[in-house]
Amino acid sequence: MIFWFAVAQALELSMIPQTGTPPEFRYNSKAVKSGDSLLMFGGTNDEFLLNDMWKFNLTSKTWSQMIYTGTEIPQGRNGHAMFVNQGQIYLYGGRTQVGLSGDTWKFDLEQETWERLKIDSPLFRAWSGVAYTDEKAWIFGGRSKNHVNNELYEFSGEKWTKLEGKGDVPSKVERCNLVYWNNKLIVWGGVKKDWSLANLDLYFYDLSTKTWTVSKPLNRLKARHLPGFFVHNDWLYCVFGYDDFGINYITEIWKLNLNNPAKWELAKNAIIGGDGFALVKDGNKAYILQGFLNNENKNSIYELDLPSLNISELSPDFPSPKPRSFHSMLAIDSKFWLFGGKGSNGE
Repeated sequence: MIFWFAVAQALELSMIPQTGTPPEFRYNSKAVKSGDSLLMFGGTNDEFLLNDMWKFNLTSKTWSQMIYTGTEIPQGRNGHAMFVNQGQIYLYGGRTQVGLSGDTWKFDLEQETWERLKIDSPLFRAWSGVAYTDEKAWIFGGRSKNHVNNELYEFSGEKWTKLEGKGDVPSKVERCNLVYWNNKLIVWGGVKKDWSLANLDLYFYDLSTKTWTVSKPLNRLKARHLPGFFVHNDWLYCVFGYDDFGINYITEIWKLNLNNPAKWELAKNAIIGGDGFALVKDGNKAYILQGFLNNENKNSIYELDLPSLNISELSPDFPSPKPRSFHSMLAIDSKFWLFGGKGSNGE
């Protein structure tokens, strides 16, 4: 699999590294940024659940595999939570080859060793919503054996704490959207045990009062899978996705004023739509690298200017990665980084 970067202004794409061997194809891996490197763990290659850790150095633009030196190593997995807390890298839960797990691990970058923390962790689960700041991390919901849940846990100081669930608690779901804003957590969407979509109102958890409240905008958004979900200048954005029947792509961009969440506003009908896309928010702009649309993988790149909501297709006259879906894309400084995904022929 190939990693690409693009300079934000000129959008000149280059394949990196131009020499050396990147990690093998995988999806559902997790990645975090630490120092000048991107660290990626786990995922699946359609055949096995993986437990290798790779480091991509953003200065030298080269991959290297972390060669574990300890005797404790997490099992291969996907659906796990991975986050940075007070400068340390942590891993929790996920689906392993033998079932769901509920273990918490810390990775030592200098020694390249894993340590399984001997702490009370949430019961085994996968596909929880995850949000984190520099100081704390949270998980909500997830799949636990034959059911899904609506439990909320906070991780701080290498300790998990189950937070109170008083008030208007969201439904039990997996794969929900969880974001942090203004000392609150916001939950929207998610999939129930029967795979129907839930939590179409907005649920706010006040971290000071430990209380859930529900906001019911006058115009509830249409149920959807896999939207883009982010906060910009106190506005919550919901971008694209596909409908509850898995048939129709949603081409709309909606926004909601979080200081007065009375009504969703239709910000744009962008026509392009799709799912499996990568969305990167960078300052006052968001960049969309199309994924899957009309049974084809796409690779068009669009720029969404958030103040004006103008969408423009960036010049196609540059070397571009092959069409793909379910890839990862992020912005660091003035560059965009693309890794992974699934091609039209399954590669």
